[in-house]
Amino acid sequence: MHPASIKILCDSVKGIRSVSSVTIKVVAPLTRSMQLWRGVGVDSFAGVEFINAELRGGSQSATLISSAHLLAMVQRAHADSHGGAAGNLYVFVGVEAYAEAFAECAFALRRWFGPASVFALDMRRENPQASPVDSEWSTRRSLASRATLLTFDSRFDAGAVGAAAVKVKVLPDPRRGEVPLAVRQRARARMNVSDNDFALAVVSDEVSSTGIARQAALIRALMQAPSSRLLIAGVGHEPAAWLADLSATFPGRVRIMGACANGTCDFDAADVLLMPAGALGASRSLPCATDARDVDEMSAEPGHQMIVLEDDMGTHEVDDFIQAVGLLPPRASREVEILRSEFLRTLQAKMSVRFGRSLYYAVRQLI
Repeated sequence: MHPASIKILCDSVKGIRSVSSVTIKVVAPLTRSMQLWRGVGVDSFAGVEFINAELRGGSQSATLISSAHLLAMVQRAHADSHGGAAGNLYVFVGVEAYAEAFAECAFALRRWFGPASVFALDMRRENPQASPVDSEWSTRRSLASRATLLTFDSRFDAGAVGAAAVKVKVLPDPRRGEVPLAVRQRARARMNVSDNDFALAVVSDEVSSTGIARQAALIRALMQAPSSRLLIAGVGHEPAAWLADLSATFPGRVRIMGACANGTCDFDAADVLLMPAGALGASRSLPCATDARDVDEMSAEPGHQMIVLEDDMGTHEVDDFIQAVGLLPPRASREVEILRSEFLRTLQAKMSVRFGRSLYYAVRQLI
């Protein structure tokens, strides 16, 4: 296990518990991973049963999982969960780290689980510089044995999926928007944004007239406070016409973000990232190299959680905020900041349960 796995588990339980009281059991080599659990609140796993399945042999720091280890862990889980009954769900978290072992055990696991449903969660981030995650799994017999791939990569290799009959479900990445504090501070310095400023980053694109009106209204509302800064990037790093016209109404408070390269990205300076409505594929992830970082890198140090606001998130909250700001008298900057803080807390709460809820509904729909 690694820090990213702990976060995935925490977010899974939190989201699932917000919609269901279904029994949750976590099977893991707990003794070896004890150091990673330090600092995790007990409340994060209230009502969750932990099954300690230690790997026999090897050092305490060993991270590679063999097919024998995997089968031993599954046998322990099988004994503690009364077999592979219909309706039981098994999710293999971070399966990319033991892909070979999972492939070798595929059909043996299927015999163990019987009519139960099996899911393989690949925790790799969507990386525009790499092939879609599903294209790799399409060649592995593990998914041909009726396991369903859960991925954060929204790009599909249609030919590969069709060839191997791989079932794929895309989930929102709970790590989306995580930025190490040191990286955030450097980005804010580059963009001339102070610690006390609120930074709204906008991915500029041509969208529908309805989408433009809604995004423009949200930008105007958030920019009512003098401390707000508008960070703009777009296709070819030229703002769309509607956004260029809107930004002209905030003289001195607009920053144009440069191209992301070599692990440096101006988006890291933002408190909120507003994604264009209807964005597809790689554009649904953070539009920079941040999303391609190693899964451990961002969990190894304290970080800032940027709010990534997409067209399918926070609809009612956005409308309520816009309306509330519109009722304020002119130059009511303090009141705007109070409304903004409450608005951001609400969005942050929705983000914190989004992954777990999506996971729960995905596995329930696919059984």
